Amino acid sequence: METQSHSPNVFCSSCKTQLGFFNFRTSAVTFLKWQVSCNSASRTLPDVSKCLSATITATISRSGSSKSLITPIVGTPEKVNQVIHIWVLNSGIVYSSSAVGECTPAIKLLYQLISQEQADKMLEEITCDAQEINLPATAIDDVIRHLEESNLLLPSSERRLKDWKVGLLKR
Repeated sequence: METQSHSPNVFCSSCKTQLGFFNFRTSAVTFLKWQVSCNSASRTLPDVSKCLSATITATISRSGSSKSLITPIVGTPEKVNQVIHIWVLNSGIVYSSSAVGECTPAIKLLYQLISQEQADKMLEEITCDAQEINLPATAIDDVIRHLEESNLLLPSSERRLKDWKVGLLKR
């Protein structure tokens, strides 16, 4: 593990994969669990959607807010202009589909993609009811892909609510 001199982020010294980042607001390093591999009896690693659903659940417990803004980590080399604005509808559902094949615990949420500028304006407002969750740009792309795929699992009449799409995050 190493930190790059120009960045407060943590990277693997051999493959250069980003493993974590320094969060200036909390003065702590956050490790990206889906990026870290360890030797253990179980070789199943959580994916980004499961890690994000755990973070969202903890955020709701801590703040009481069911809205979050998934924003890119400041200082990462990738450029992303999209932020995922989510609003949790139900954090404890179970679904099954022919695509998944088994009962899957999940969070049901509304989501929409907004610009970084819109997210910054929301976060600066005194009445902001959304919590910020930082992820690398590549992880945000993975979450968007996961949400789009989960949206297709729903009946067509239940895929949208006004400007929001409905999605599922595995728990």
